[in-house]
Amino acid sequence: MSLIYKILDYDLMRTRSTSNEGRPFFIENPGRKEFLPSVVSTMDKGRFLINNSITKDSKIRSGAFSSSEETIDEVLVNLFEKAFECSQSFGFKNIFTTDLEAIEYIRNESGYKYCPMWCLTGSDSSHDENPHNDTYKMLYVIGLPRKIFLSKPDYVGLITRLPNNFNSIILHNVKSGIAFV
Repeated sequence: MSLIYKILDYDLMRTRSTSNEGRPFFIENPGRKEFLPSVVSTMDKGRFLINNSITKDSKIRSGAFSSSEETIDEVLVNLFEKAFECSQSFGFKNIFTTDLEAIEYIRNESGYKYCPMWCLTGSDSSHDENPHNDTYKMLYVIGLPRKIFLSKPDYVGLITRLPNNFNSIILHNVKSGIAFV
C-alpha cells in the first residue's frame, strides 16, 4: 500500500461512486473557512498550489492529476514542501527546532494524547527509529528535506482516487495537523 494512503484520509465513497466518463479536471470537496489556507493538487502531477478560497456552496477545489497507484508517492516531497511554504507564508506556529516541540504541538492541536500518528523523514539514520515514544510510526521518504509530524489522517488531508488513474489531493489542515522540524 502506498504511503500516501496511510497518511491522508482516503475518500473511499467518491472513489467507488465516480463514473468512468472522460478526464476529470478538478473535483470539489466539502470544506469550511477554517480549512483555509489549504494545499491542493493541480492537473500537473507533483505541482501543488496554496488555496485561500472556498466556493459559495462551501467547497474546496483541487485539480485531478494522472498517476498510478504505484507512482503516487512520488508527489510526497512536493506536496509537503508546498505545505511548508504555506506555513512560512502565513506565519503558522508549526515549524520547530526539536522533535519534542513538534510532537507536543500536534498533541495540543489535535486534543489527542496518542498523536502524532506519523513521522515522515528523509534521513536514513532515523529510518525505523522512534526515540521519543511509540505513538507514531516513522516513514522514510526519499528526498524529504526535513522531518514532518502528522496528526490523524482525517485531520491532515484527503486523497481521492478517480477512474483511469487520476487522483486529487487536499491538505486541509496545514496549520494544526502538520508540524515541521
